[in-house]
Amino acid sequence: MVRRSGSSSCSSWVYRGLCIALILLLLAAAPAAAEKPDDPKPERTWPGQGVGPEKTPGTEPAPEVTPEATPDITPETTPASTPAETTPAAAGDEPDEQAETADTGAGPEESPGGATGGDDGMRPLLLFLVPAAAVLAAGIIIATRRREPSGDAGAPERDAGFPGAVPAPASVRTVVVQGAQDAVPGPAAEPGFPPSLAAKYRDIGYLGQGGIARVYRAERIADGVTVAVKIPLVPDEETGTHFMREIRFWERLHHPNILAIYAANILPVPYVEMEYVDGSLKDCALPLSPEAAVRVIRGVAQGLSYAHGEGVIHRDIKPENILLAAGGVPKITDWGLGSVTDGGHRTRVGGFSPGYAAPEQLRSSVYGAEDARTDLYQLGVLFYELLTGTLPYPGTGIGDIALAVIGEPAPLPSAAGAPTAAFDAVIGRCLEKEKEKRFSSVAEFCSALDEAGAGDASPPAGSRPADG
Repeated sequence: MVRRSGSSSCSSWVYRGLCIALILLLLAAAPAAAEKPDDPKPERTWPGQGVGPEKTPGTEPAPEVTPEATPDITPETTPASTPAETTPAAAGDEPDEQAETADTGAGPEESPGGATGGDDGMRPLLLFLVPAAAVLAAGIIIATRRREPSGDAGAPERDAGFPGAVPAPASVRTVVVQGAQDAVPGPAAEPGFPPSLAAKYRDIGYLGQGGIARVYRAERIADGVTVAVKIPLVPDEETGTHFMREIRFWERLHHPNILAIYAANILPVPYVEMEYVDGSLKDCALPLSPEAAVRVIRGVAQGLSYAHGEGVIHRDIKPENILLAAGGVPKITDWGLGSVTDGGHRTRVGGFSPGYAAPEQLRSSVYGAEDARTDLYQLGVLFYELLTGTLPYPGTGIGDIALAVIGEPAPLPSAAGAPTAAFDAVIGRCLEKEKEKRFSSVAEFCSALDEAGAGDASPPAGSRPADG
């Protein structure tokens, strides 16, 4: 589609209209310039008195001078001798009579340089200039039309919606390709995936949905790498704030046991491009063997230890947020409930998963604020689940779970069906209700794990290899 410049077209027609008006004006003036005036008598300039009154011949006869109208001092004055014998005093007394006498006695031949001779000299010049100006204006119009191109081969189709329109010069055309912004390379995008990101990704597939975002698997068009793309569910202010906070936490973390972020932006829509890992602990058949469970827990602990060293706590450790890469390497993802402590100032977003919530998340007025030991509590719950296949405080609703977490002692894994009691003490200390009774750091937890006789083991059963 071609959009014309309205100002250029308008100015071209105005220019032509002015030239045509000039031609008509000159043609109308030509007969008037060629016609001889009826009255060749010019206006007379009186010596010393300026321009005299304009007289129209034949409209007012000159008064006849009689002896009765002559003053007493010149009793014998006749009309023929009046101009020659009048004294200066008499001239001053009778200016009107003297003016009329002068007009009557003077002829056209008394002003050889007057307008009559000048008009006779200008008339041939005007008769030459009028046709010349008309020819010049017509030439300008013709030259202007020749400079305008007739348009390209597609002009008739583009101008079909503008009857009578004249194609604009190529230098002032604006070419708009319809549908360029909406073009989607390759197959149609996955429903729900933003069309504005279709130019970056192809082979898009839906993976799942969390509390505030959906996650898609996609192939990056630039290099063919398979990635995960996280998109907020609702484009409102609260979701946007939460989403951007997660990005800020996550971008500062670079560790083998933390899912990597490749790119993040708020334009054209808020999104996060992440490392793609196919499979999570949620997909594994539980319980795991003690060796496999210890291997997963050690990897998660190493990722948490690094994050705590960067001033970040996760606060939502659970199987859905532990992905399993190639070789069964655990990677912590979804830092949406994370909290940052920098210089004593804490930034946090409220929320928790009930089955994995620490007592301070349920009743901070009694157990205090969340800190790194909150992650250790949740790490103990995860370890318990991997060994037994159940949660330490199962329940049908958040109320039942909260009452059990706050009011009941933590059960031992061996009592819930774990194949060994070697880790009862480690898990029991993680599940202490008072933070002060838990391990003080992840490093202390790992030391206790080693003392319990844990070693490396094979990857958990049911885990799937990753593509990223």
